[in-house]
Amino acid sequence: MLISEDPIGTDTIFQLKMDLPHGMENKQQLQFDAKSVWHKKDVNPSFYNTGFQFLKVSRDHFVVIEQLLDDFGFRD
Repeated sequence: MLISEDPIGTDTIFQLKMDLPHGMENKQQLQFDAKSVWHKKDVNPSFYNTGFQFLKVSRDHFVVIEQLLDDFGFRD
């Protein structure tokens, strides 16, 4: 999920880059394609939430993403 000040439409493919915390798999960032699949207003009405589907994720990237979700993710 991405939080932004402006709404992001769905069904659009984006080339994204994510900066990683220091020491994360000896990488500084991930670059990947993702498709926007849903959006809604955030609990703070000044922001919007957009959900993305990762496209063509390598095994190395998948491991890093799983670790990030375990370390920093939150559940509704």
